[in-house]
Order: sequence, then C-alpha cells, then structure tokens
Amino acid sequence: MTNPYLRMAAVALPVLMAALAAVAAEGPIAGVLSDAARVCQQLRATGASDIAKSMVLLRAKLPRVPADDAAAFEREIAAGVPDTTAGVRSPLYHVWLAGRYLDRATRQIGTIPTATSPGLRALMFADSANTAAGYVSIATNALLLGASQRAGAARGGSIPSDAQLGDYALGLQQIALMLNTLVMCNLRQPEKA
Repeated sequence: MTNPYLRMAAVALPVLMAALAAVAAEGPIAGVLSDAARVCQQLRATGASDIAKSMVLLRAKLPRVPADDAAAFEREIAAGVPDTTAGVRSPLYHVWLAGRYLDRATRQIGTIPTATSPGLRALMFADSANTAAGYVSIATNALLLGASQRAGAARGGSIPSDAQLGDYALGLQQIALMLNTLVMCNLRQPEKA
C-alpha cells in the first residue's frame, strides 16, 4: 500500500502522542504541537476518504470466494457457528470473513451527520473511526486464523499464499494505524484561534 497518508501516519502518530503528552504535562513544545496540528488538519480534511479508498483497494486484492461458498458462510454466521468450526470446513471462510469486515469498516468510516456542532462532530468522527478500526482488527484476526488452519488444506488459487497474507496483514496494520491516528486527532482539544 503506497497511500501517502498511510506513510504519514507511521511518522505522525509518535509526533501526535508526544504533543498530547506535552499538553497533559502542561509543558507544550511549540514545534511538536505545530507538527501534530498540521497532521491532524490534513487527516480531518481528507483522511477518512483516503482510508476508505485504501480499504477498498485491499478488499479487491483478497481472493474471490465462490458465490455458493459465500452463501453457505452467511448461513453459518446466521446459525451462530463459531469461526473456528466454520473455518475447518473451508479456509476460504476466513478470506470471506475478512472481506466482510473490511466492507463494514469501509461503510463505517466518515459516516457523520453534517448538521452537528464542531465538538459533537469531532466526537462522532472519532467514534466512527474507532468502530472502523475494530472491524479492521476482526478482519486481521480472521486472516490470521485462516493462515493457521490452511496448512492442511489443498492448494488452490483461492487460498492466499504466505506472501499474500503478509501483504494483507501489512495493509491492515497501516489502515489500523491511520484509523487510530484519526481517532486521536478528533479527540484533541481544538487549537485556540
């Protein structure tokens, strides 16, 4: 994933955390606060749409699950079959589950009513990003569980290789980092004008 916002988050999160620590300790450091404010301003402007695009791109890279299998997995979810049991039948279950939660995360991020006060809007935005981060975490866990169960599965084009799983995990990690940074930015005290 080469999204510049994802790379920026890897650098920005420590800066933002240092700025929050400086404010909490009542010893603000002008340069750190300025960097954190700049990063947060950029993230608030376009971060949610960029993260959503990254999730859609990652979702498109996941192997396609045949419609019959997907329908069977839906029935198992509806019947309350645990992930570990469903995964024994087909390692594609975990690919399907990861895709399902990435879809939920994509729909969740940035869905905020526009007619709200700035303070409430920031809290709702943080909640939206936090919920999306939870879905990304479930997607990551699904892929990890699938990787642990696919050793005995027959090889096929639909089952991710170790290299593919590594790429998916890295992409999910970067997205989670961006979402968490977005949450922190929206929970920061607004700068005084």
